[in-house]
Amino acid sequence: PPLLPGMEQAFLRHPVLAPYLLTTQKMLKDWARTQHLSWFDFSRSEQFGCETHEFLDPHHATQSCYQKIFTPFWHSAKNLDGTPLLSALESRPQ
Repeated sequence: PPLLPGMEQAFLRHPVLAPYLLTTQKMLKDWARTQHLSWFDFSRSEQFGCETHEFLDPHHATQSCYQKIFTPFWHSAKNLDGTPLLSALESRPQ
């Protein structure tokens, strides 16, 4: 999930917390790979333009932050054949 802007970097600079975060991330990435799942890391919310006021607490973002992350994500998502995912969904009969 998105984290409060700067939170992941603060964890990575912390001598005790950094190894736990890195181990957790590696375990999740490894598990996703063995399960043939895609891994998307949105924890650095500042890279998506999220701001501090868009969080209820350090790890619960509001709708506006999620929109900043997922709007470009879904607009760039592709089907297996390389065609845009949303254009296929938009052209389906309702």
